[in-house]
Amino acid sequence: MKFPITLDDTTQLVWVEGSGDRLIHQTVIHARLAELGGKERAQRELEAHLLKTICESKDYETILRRGYIIDVQYSFQDSAEAVLISIPPRTCGY
Repeated sequence: MKFPITLDDTTQLVWVEGSGDRLIHQTVIHARLAELGGKERAQRELEAHLLKTICESKDYETILRRGYIIDVQYSFQDSAEAVLISIPPRTCGY
């Protein structure tokens, strides 16, 4: 797999790594955090989207059923702040 991978108009997956029982995704959003309504709003919306995407994915179902935690760290072009969302298997009912 070659990185970065463009996910949509503003989002790139720049790296994925495993550490213990975690699968860690490093993601960059090429938008200003202020344009997204600030960190708290961005986190809520990203988490809602991510939960829907991961919990409905057959590929992630396999990973979660094996006990792995999915971590996605989002960074933004104008901020040193990042948003980290962790999805353990129980979040999707596994």
